[in-house]
Amino acid sequence: MGFWNRLLGRERPSEWVGTPAHAAKQRLQVVLVQDRVNLPPEVMDAIRAELVAVISKYVEIEPEGVEFNLTKGEKFDKLTANIPVKRART
Repeated sequence: MGFWNRLLGRERPSEWVGTPAHAAKQRLQVVLVQDRVNLPPEVMDAIRAELVAVISKYVEIEPEGVEFNLTKGEKFDKLTANIPVKRART
């Protein structure tokens, strides 16, 4: 089915992921979702800082690798966090 999905434009080839166009599209989607849910950038930054602070109490994280994304889902918008964890705090 993958061939037909790509042919009909329902699925992007995996080699597109990581391209500048793909990154630009993702950034635009984040901006559009933030605008739609009326979430100012300052609030998004505050959410990031608070989540990192809380998670850092319990596990040691890699701050440079922390990523937050706001994406449009089928029924709900989603805030996802990708936080690289080094180890649990003792």
